[in-house]
Amino acid sequence: MKLRIGIFIVAMTAAGVRAAPFTDVTAESGVAQLVAKHYEQFPKWWLSGLTLLDIDGDGFLDLHIANHSGPATPALAALNDGKGHFTAIDPVMTIPRGPRQKGDLPYPGGEIRLACDLNEDGKLDLLCSWHDNGGVLYINESKRRELVFKPSDLLDPFSRATAIADIDSDGRADYLADDRSFIRAILGNSKTASIPALKESCAIPVDVDGDGKLDLLVSQRGYNPTRRLILHNDGQMRFSDITKSAGLDADGGSIHGVGDVNHDGSIDLICIEGTSVEIYLNDGKGHFTRKADAIRGMERIENKPHSTNWGGAVVTDAGV
Repeated sequence: MKLRIGIFIVAMTAAGVRAAPFTDVTAESGVAQLVAKHYEQFPKWWLSGLTLLDIDGDGFLDLHIANHSGPATPALAALNDGKGHFTAIDPVMTIPRGPRQKGDLPYPGGEIRLACDLNEDGKLDLLCSWHDNGGVLYINESKRRELVFKPSDLLDPFSRATAIADIDSDGRADYLADDRSFIRAILGNSKTASIPALKESCAIPVDVDGDGKLDLLVSQRGYNPTRRLILHNDGQMRFSDITKSAGLDADGGSIHGVGDVNHDGSIDLICIEGTSVEIYLNDGKGHFTRKADAIRGMERIENKPHSTNWGGAVVTDAGV
């Protein structure tokens, strides 16, 4: 079964303070054509999510569309021209790829679990998974007009869900990964912590209430019942469940991403509830209210969400 993706943009007023409805620009951006062509070349492509990130270091967000069917089928990666139009990168299929291969790639295949500049050279390194139990960390050694990603053993590449953020506010980055029903934290000071969470979950670290401390947005993943949590950080590595008081039903869906949707300076939530994508607006103090009809154009997508436990969502300026 072929899956489809959608790219939506939000038009802003001249003052830039009030968000208009989202507009579907999947075809205009060139992404629809790229996806169709990739399916023609690789019919067994299991499209399993997408990531916006600057692959080539030119300051524009590029697109990586994941694959879960193994190394014989590459993910699709496309460069952004700065105006929101994307051009595919040649995967160079003559290079052996996968969890046991050491060849340099023009871009990693599989699924991106984490994008972070691990060696602080100004380029994004990528923790990827080619298939279940098939993770690889790629160090970005790209140069101008030459994309090079080298496999590395710096981190354990198995984790399904990971994040890097300074959750203990000591000025050093911490590494978060799922650990059954907990979040395992390897702190920048080499200490470790275990945070009660949900099954097969990591977290989206974000300051929901503006107190300067990173809270954790958690959604249950895998073949488990849908659940979500907002865990408030007291600044001392103690996290409390504030999901209900923040305005969300813990069993009502999952939190797939965040972004300042209405440009008021506060982080809003992108959720999936049943087969609907929902936006929850933040009042600036960490209380969320669902905005009705926030996303338009979903009715034209053939394959709507049928499981809230997979994938992710982002808000970004694609520049269209």
